[in-house]
Amino acid sequence: MSIDLKFLDKYLFVHSPGYVIEIYNNGSFFEKAIGYKMLKPLKKICDKNTLYDIASLTKTFTATLIYMAYQEKRISLNTSVYEIDNNFTNLKDVTIRDLLCHNQEIYTNGYLGDAKSKKEFLNILYSAFKKTNIPTYVDIHYIILSFLLEKIYNKPFEKIILGKISTPLNLSSITFSPNKNLCAPNEIDIGEVHDNKARTAKKLGFCVGHAGLFCNGHDLLKF
Repeated sequence: MSIDLKFLDKYLFVHSPGYVIEIYNNGSFFEKAIGYKMLKPLKKICDKNTLYDIASLTKTFTATLIYMAYQEKRISLNTSVYEIDNNFTNLKDVTIRDLLCHNQEIYTNGYLGDAKSKKEFLNILYSAFKKTNIPTYVDIHYIILSFLLEKIYNKPFEKIILGKISTPLNLSSITFSPNKNLCAPNEIDIGEVHDNKARTAKKLGFCVGHAGLFCNGHDLLKF
């Protein structure tokens, strides 16, 4: 496999202090770490074990789990949110498919990132309502999906990812609780989730499906 690293340096390094390249081709993996994962207060080198806050890519794991539940015939894509969890009294005509595809604009009465307890978080979440029928990308859609998965499998969302994705695929770096010594910092801090709603949930002792996962480049590519 031939990789033009000079080309990558020219177009990537100017926008980033460092990065990890992961390429899969015909059964082979190419991996190379370049530059620094941190510049201040100390310079720290990027390597293949560097963990990144993968932000909204967490949603791809949530969607995968939903389709696994579908394959296991636990749900259909036309199953309503209310059928799975009747606490969502305002979402009787919103389906799994709707949430996956952001088919509507769903909001809550209150901001999840301001919750001071899990009970308050859930009270805000269960207030979810359809604001408009305009297809709109909203984090709440995938937060709801992760709570529905907990109902479907009767397990915390974090354990569902571990049992159905991380362990079977041997993706050992994927975690909601990263080793800070391995993390590249984001705009918040080292090892802290950038998204406020996911960060709040983690501080309150649980995980949600729109953001919050950390992993290295190799495991993300393998997934």
